[in-house]
Amino acid sequence: MKTSINFKVAKSDSEIHNFRKKSFDYIRKDLTHKNEYWMEQKIADRLLKIETFCKEKSGRIFIINPIV
Repeated sequence: MKTSINFKVAKSDSEIHNFRKKSFDYIRKDLTHKNEYWMEQKIADRLLKIETFCKEKSGRIFIINPIV
């Protein structure tokens, strides 16, 4: 049996959607003011940290979608 773990990279534009910084037709504007969210770090900042760590530890560049 073969197993694997597959990760999907979070898209940086998902923050625009999650924090309602863009207007969407399907979002109820009358309830938007009740939304709560918590963010430790922006996706772009986290990605930069991962890229730096990858380069530092392995000496290679970080590839988002490697071809296997």
